[in-house]
Amino acid sequence: MQRTRALGSLKDLFPRLHQPLPLDKRESQRLLETIKASFRKQLDEEHGWIASDGDKDSPRLKMATAQTARAGSVPSSASARPTDRHMRAILDNPLFTTRVEAPKPKEMSVNGLEAHKAVFRKAVSRGLVTLNTAQGFLMHIDSVAFRPSAEKPAVDDPWLRSQLPDTGAGLLVLQWLRSSGQERDLRFLANANFTNILVRFLVAEGLDDVIFAWLRRLMRPNADKTEPTYLAAKNLLGRFVYAKQTRDLESAYTSILKAATIAEEKQCPPAVLKYAWCVLANETTLHHDKQTIPPAHIFDQFVALGQTLNPGAQFMAQLSLRHPVDPTSDPAVEFLQSKRAWRVNDAQNPVTLRYLRHVHRLAVDTAQHLAQANQVEEASRLFNFVREKISLFTDPKELDLVGDLEPA
Repeated sequence: MQRTRALGSLKDLFPRLHQPLPLDKRESQRLLETIKASFRKQLDEEHGWIASDGDKDSPRLKMATAQTARAGSVPSSASARPTDRHMRAILDNPLFTTRVEAPKPKEMSVNGLEAHKAVFRKAVSRGLVTLNTAQGFLMHIDSVAFRPSAEKPAVDDPWLRSQLPDTGAGLLVLQWLRSSGQERDLRFLANANFTNILVRFLVAEGLDDVIFAWLRRLMRPNADKTEPTYLAAKNLLGRFVYAKQTRDLESAYTSILKAATIAEEKQCPPAVLKYAWCVLANETTLHHDKQTIPPAHIFDQFVALGQTLNPGAQFMAQLSLRHPVDPTSDPAVEFLQSKRAWRVNDAQNPVTLRYLRHVHRLAVDTAQHLAQANQVEEASRLFNFVREKISLFTDPKELDLVGDLEPA
């Protein structure tokens, strides 16, 4: 059958189609590298860059390297990239887990860590996990981690019990939050109990960058926002620095200074930082015998930040006693003898009792500092003066020295 003249003319209207020339090996490799670089750049922007050449010894980098080694690949510094961890989180997500768990050794079953994590993965794959069940899972892992054994004695000190080991349970729950879509709006942070224990696990596993990413999202600039709008950011930061200080006071200081930089960039009100700063200042004083005070330059930056937040003279006086280079009791003595220190209205109010407890502890620390400086008479006089003042409101014996600024 012959083609009609009209069809031949129509064919001439369209340009001739040519197949693209084949790429040589070098060009193919260059195209692949360009695509990979673009993909990594996009994920770095979404998840934030978290490691530099100076961070090779960070706990999170060690965790990533250990996970890579367990997977059978060669560990490298690239495993710390957010892109690599993001892809690993996708591939290791319990929703996509089909492998059969290998039988656990008897000793591992006794400890229960891996067994309980396997149960959680199975529950996630069946869609049975809620915030309450995830919280219960973390609480149970917490109790198992501190369960005494023949090699590990019981831990009775509450402060030592707060130093949670790296169990990997926090990463499991984080993967579930992402796969279930709950990390998109961060509404789960409104659940105080769940957030409190999750933050402890994330800090123990070196996942600070995840918390900073959440803080950046919560501090997103908005002209219509007022201070109460930042309540979630304030509470998250308070729990974060509390969990950090139980492990390393210096890293807690640097964390809140980094959060202050973010808040300044986002033009957030000071109320976002004030609560976390007070928590850290209180814990610095409360556990000074168990902690190593940060270097002077970091300590001074922390104090300078507090001066912009107006936390209260009692906090600034407490920190003056703990300065790593030049401790002094002068601000504490001046405050305790001032009229403003004793402007107390309702002595039965919990806030008032908390304040009086802080003042009582400040008096004890100041008296000890004066005694060590061979000012015994001044120490005795000041302490008796403070106890007489406190007795006007409540019994000084009922003011224990236990801190009560721990995030609920």
